[in-house]
Amino acid sequence: MRVATARHIVLTSVIMLITPLFALIYSMRGRKGKTFKRWMLTIFAGIYASTFNIESIGDGTRHWGNVYDYYVGLSFSQWLSDFWDIVTFSSNDFVNEDLYIHFLSYFTGEIISAPGLFFVFVGLIYGYFFSGAILKIFDIFPSWRRHPGIFILAVYFIAILNLQSMNTVRTWTGFWVLMYGVLQYYDTRRWKYLILVFIPPLIHVGYYAMALPIWAVLFLPIKRYWLVVLFGLSFSTTLINPKAAISNLEQTEVGQEKVQGYYTEEKLGIEDRISAYSEKRWYLAYNKSGLLSWALVGIALVFIINGDYLRRMQGLEATLFGMGLLSKVLSNSTWFLFALSNRSGTIANLFILAAIILYWQRRHLSGMRPAFQFLAALRPLWVACLLLILPVFVYYLSNTLEYLSAFILALPMVTWLDDSLRITLRELLGQLLGI
Repeated sequence: MRVATARHIVLTSVIMLITPLFALIYSMRGRKGKTFKRWMLTIFAGIYASTFNIESIGDGTRHWGNVYDYYVGLSFSQWLSDFWDIVTFSSNDFVNEDLYIHFLSYFTGEIISAPGLFFVFVGLIYGYFFSGAILKIFDIFPSWRRHPGIFILAVYFIAILNLQSMNTVRTWTGFWVLMYGVLQYYDTRRWKYLILVFIPPLIHVGYYAMALPIWAVLFLPIKRYWLVVLFGLSFSTTLINPKAAISNLEQTEVGQEKVQGYYTEEKLGIEDRISAYSEKRWYLAYNKSGLLSWALVGIALVFIINGDYLRRMQGLEATLFGMGLLSKVLSNSTWFLFALSNRSGTIANLFILAAIILYWQRRHLSGMRPAFQFLAALRPLWVACLLLILPVFVYYLSNTLEYLSAFILALPMVTWLDDSLRITLRELLGQLLGI
């Protein structure tokens, strides 16, 4: 790293401690180097995590509490015993089944005796891989006026798993490690990135299944049209035998717990999901309706039928698109394991969107105007799918206001001094507007 860049990082970091959001906006604007932008995004993620209202962030609340309740004062011999339970997939009521959180909880709770920094480290790790992947994908960002379609997809790609998703601690950290590892390994073929490609199952046990489509496309000579055929078949027939799959998963104690509990959540139909959210705001129901999943299926079909995936996508673009298709096959084929199906579907959408963004950038930068030329019969489907995506931005805006600390605007250290002063943007606006 050059001295000038390091000095710029230090100075901007100081500003970020005073006004994080505005320092981040400054960091992302203009022609600043990617190294600088990545450091700023990572530091911002750490500060962002430090301002969480821990009592209302879902899974993260439980993980945070477990650091205090179990890992503070934990002996090394007991930590090793728990470690052995994890690697042998044995049931353990006191720890999660993932090595990542076991190491991180012990590090913050016992080694450095600072359990309050648990989420700061979660944020820094999440931010490092999130920023690395985002900056690898985006050399330029599409203009809303000139490229409205790809602009919608680009914003949606970032919004699906933004910094708020770090509150799960394990699941989506694993995704960004996987995405970053794939992007870097494809370009460099270096061992350290290959290791990253295989690390996600140690971050969340679900990646023993969810990473399989990614590994298959990355390492096996699978023809593109085979993936298209599998993609189509997955909507019309059962490619995985439910009984056999569940039987295999139940071979270990952890597998039995997953099948009997979390992974057997009932998969609600569209009508049931909307009904369940009828007493809440419409955008909550819309986000749960399943329409967004079909919008991405429609977009994938546009690029398949138009010949872009089979003939015109190159290298990394085609690889990512293929990973998305095969992940969607896994999602469709594991309908009987709702959480696995749902998360695989999210992963599929993100890989497909990443491929389309890279494909657009290459064609746009090479001077092709317009970058996409769809068959006339496909244009209504393309427009309809984009319109289906637009309403979900209201959900993401609401979610941001609901969980983002007001102190992300200025003086985040106030939340470090007194937890009782933590207030979200929604609460601040409510007080200012008297609603």
